[in-house]
Amino acid sequence: MAPYLLSSSEVFATTPEVAYDTLVAAPLEALFTQRSGPIPPVARTEGQTGEWGTAGATRRVVLADGGSNLETLVGADRATRDYRYELTDFRGPMKLLVAKVEGRFAFDAAGAGTRVTWTWRLHATNPVTRLALPVLGAFWRPWAKAMWPRYEARLP
Repeated sequence: MAPYLLSSSEVFATTPEVAYDTLVAAPLEALFTQRSGPIPPVARTEGQTGEWGTAGATRRVVLADGGSNLETLVGADRATRDYRYELTDFRGPMKLLVAKVEGRFAFDAAGAGTRVTWTWRLHATNPVTRLALPVLGAFWRPWAKAMWPRYEARLP
């Protein structure tokens, strides 16, 4: 079963390296502060293992509705600006729809700035729930768009 792809991007007046460093350092609860339909804000992270920014580090992302997921950093290389993670072990309402999310942030030079592109590859729990992923995507897009100004405010 093919994953469902979502993507959002913005251009910022900074270098790719600074854009990368800012993302790695940003607390999730500072970036994801609003609800969009069934997607709640991030309340906090807990139980981190390893240094965040290093591949293999994990943390539990706790959502405002009491749900959570395990985030594993699968790629983190500042030199190539590779930032990839997986969300698994869903608890709460998302558990019914999503088995895994493969997330990625890409940082590419764009004129005098940097285009930051965020993608999610959602893996449904089964073929029936796969049909609901476009509806979830309709809520993810404004959730992602609302994150960009909070990210930009953290740029030096």
